[in-house]
Amino acid sequence: MTKEESLMVYLLVTYKFLSKEDRDKFFGEVTKIGAACRDEEGCLRYDYFLPADHDDEILLIEKWETEKALDGHGSGEASQAISELKKEYQIKTDVEKIVMAQ
Repeated sequence: MTKEESLMVYLLVTYKFLSKEDRDKFFGEVTKIGAACRDEEGCLRYDYFLPADHDDEILLIEKWETEKALDGHGSGEASQAISELKKEYQIKTDVEKIVMAQ
């Protein structure tokens, strides 16, 4: 196993919306698509959360076996569907990436 193959990748993605209503509507739609992401090769976790203190935000936690698995997700159908859904909303997206040894 190469060094790159032994690195696990986490993404902490925060979506910030203009309103709680937009957040709730997006959440209802994106969680359906997100279920398909969990079935992708190398996906260890793909979960959406509603923060208790921020009613205009969604937190997504992703965990991937390798960077290659994450790259495959980025070009997959579910990821493309989420990108299309995001175009329907005004969303500020912040991504934190954590890479660690397995």
